[in-house]
Amino acid sequence: MINVIFFGSDSFSIPILEFLSKKTNLVCVVTTEDKPKGRGKKTQPNIIKDFAYSIGINKILTPPDLTDKDFLNEIANLKPDLLVTASYGKILPKDLLTIPKYASINIHPSLLPLYPGAEPIFWQIAKGEKESGVTIFEMNSKIDSGEIILQESIQIDQADNYEDVLKKLTELSIKLLDKLLYLIEEGKPLPKIKQKELKVFYARKITKEDERIDWNKPSQEIINKIKAFSPKIGAYTLFKGRRVKIYKAKIAEYIEENLKPGAISIKGTNIIVKTADSFVSIDFLKPEGKKIISAAEFINGYLKNINEAKFE
Repeated sequence: MINVIFFGSDSFSIPILEFLSKKTNLVCVVTTEDKPKGRGKKTQPNIIKDFAYSIGINKILTPPDLTDKDFLNEIANLKPDLLVTASYGKILPKDLLTIPKYASINIHPSLLPLYPGAEPIFWQIAKGEKESGVTIFEMNSKIDSGEIILQESIQIDQADNYEDVLKKLTELSIKLLDKLLYLIEEGKPLPKIKQKELKVFYARKITKEDERIDWNKPSQEIINKIKAFSPKIGAYTLFKGRRVKIYKAKIAEYIEENLKPGAISIKGTNIIVKTADSFVSIDFLKPEGKKIISAAEFINGYLKNINEAKFE
């Protein structure tokens, strides 16, 4: 087995970390520092640290500075053959990238050079892409720009939300990583293809403002946003000044004149909302401080005896 050091920080990282723990000699896990979370702002271990401990990894580092000489020496002394990163969130310095015997690679959930950056899965769904994929590339000093070693695509189906696409990309990541390990163990040269230089959308980090639905946008754009934030975060709108998160919706075959974007119509047990170009039918939503409920339950609890209602 080859010696591997893994760098990761979020849910995309966990299945890859678990795979490496079974298929390689995982000598160390590097993750980000613990951060305050929740209303009480209590410091909590990140999910990678917790998971690494749960599968018996003893060497877990959370360096605040990746250029620190003591940290670099500690990594070098572990004599890694391969350095693997997946959603780590930091650029690795050159002095770190040159330590492994074979390569320092990143597993990126998009078809690079498309969608480089921190949140490729979200933005691919939000932009309505029908195809995504995984790229394993050799890292350099620039973000997501190194030579491509392996790459393969998956289809994004019309009903797929974030969790659905994440599952597909995680499974593909493990498949490609297994192929990479085979090439290394068999002593075969790693294929390396220079990325095309294209003007592409940078998949920046999501902001709180990104979570809000703008009913002045076209219906398909709104549906894409809802899918991109579902099922965990939830895209939100305002109803009577309070947040309502929407987890599932579809374009509605409905026509009513003289309605402004955000206006709510009730058709039986369906909530129909006017958009810039048509209408959206909401299936599941979550009022602030409450559990997720169906459209029918929202109508009974919030829209009875209301002549004019609006999401903002």
